[in-house]
Amino acid sequence: MTRRTRPLRRTARHAAAALLPLVLFAATACSSGADDVVDAADSAARSGGPSAPAPSASATATGGGFAAESPKSAQFAYLTDDQLASALVPNSALPEGWTVVGGDDGDDGDGGDGGTSDKPECDAIDEILSPGNAESVTARGRASVMAVDSAGGGKAYAMVGVNLASFSAGDAEKLLAEVERLVPLCGDVRITSSEGQVFRSGNVMQKAPALGDQALALAQTTRTADGRSWVHGIVAVRVGTTIVESTYVNLTGSQVILPDEELVRTQVERVQAVLAGKTPVD
Repeated sequence: MTRRTRPLRRTARHAAAALLPLVLFAATACSSGADDVVDAADSAARSGGPSAPAPSASATATGGGFAAESPKSAQFAYLTDDQLASALVPNSALPEGWTVVGGDDGDDGDGGDGGTSDKPECDAIDEILSPGNAESVTARGRASVMAVDSAGGGKAYAMVGVNLASFSAGDAEKLLAEVERLVPLCGDVRITSSEGQVFRSGNVMQKAPALGDQALALAQTTRTADGRSWVHGIVAVRVGTTIVESTYVNLTGSQVILPDEELVRTQVERVQAVLAGKTPVD
């Protein structure tokens, strides 16, 4: 499995334009022709046709043990790319039968769209979709993995993935606090693409799992002018200075599907193990 990859990134001001690149957990946005879902191996579309069958929400996660390394009793201040790669869940933790997509490591930036939002302050919420690429704080390490539920013909029904990002002291808390502050203010955001298309994006808090040191969950629903919609179900858990972020993207409608809690729990436990100087066993 490719473990150090380009993470999922979508900003509100770019949501209404051309699809952002997908390599591994690349951001999803609606294409200029909302009927098309770009090849899942290259780009992740978030505009699946309304007639497409709903994806299964289940994901089978496998745990695995942890092998202690030679004495490393002290906690790490933060985790590097390599340490996060070793903590990342194996392919077997992702939904059975889905396609794991990989690519090279790098920052895909903002996508170069130039779209605008009537509430630009709400763009900051989207940093939680790719905490390793956040602009308000700087990640010291990152790793990602993603799987696509393929519909055939280069289309996709859904995506699920995990982003790990480790920060200097206080920065992970800062990022989560800002997202939590903004969500109630960003329930209805009007987005206009550089091509003049208008989208509505809404953010609503969800019940977060009782994991890690701090956790939040939210649903981000985007709707096109002709009634099509797609939803990001987002869970972010802080483990010390590391953020474990997982997203389930429903490309076929407005149903909110959060990432499987067992997947998130397994990922949190693996990060905790690496922070304690242990090596997760797949």
